Amino acid sequence: MGGLTQPWQGRTAWRIKAALLKTTAVLALARAVSDRRGIGFGIIDRLILVNYNRSMLDDRRSPRYRTMAHAQISGVLEGECLLRNISITGCCVECSDAADIQPNAQYQLKIKPEGSSHIGSFQLEVECKWVRNDRDAAELGFAIIASPKGKKFQRYVDYLAYRHSHS
Repeated sequence: MGGLTQPWQGRTAWRIKAALLKTTAVLALARAVSDRRGIGFGIIDRLILVNYNRSMLDDRRSPRYRTMAHAQISGVLEGECLLRNISITGCCVECSDAADIQPNAQYQLKIKPEGSSHIGSFQLEVECKWVRNDRDAAELGFAIIASPKGKKFQRYVDYLAYRHSHS
């Protein structure tokens, strides 16, 4: 923790500071175990940090549920899009083409749920929060503003929550 020079303020800062202290304790334990077992520490270090980073991503008000539903952004992207995860407040979409989508702009997102859900297609009104463009693909983060057919959307999130809790 010696490398932090900025003053910590507020409740969020205390959560971050506590998480860093917890990670330091876990790393110390992993070092002790790896030394005793003769395991190269670099691998253990990376595994723990990857798991720590995943847990930071899951610290949301509404849990995200993984899915493999088809998605289409009306009038913007013609390529193949996949809904990676969804919650009642947001979702992440991966597209096979680079996207010309602007953060803070609103779009219509059409979702075709997985066949095993037995839920029909529905649309969401979304606002783009972030865009990660790669050479031939894009990853998009959306906040959900409204669902004109809210029952199908809610049923799909409930289905994914049930599947997640029973896996």
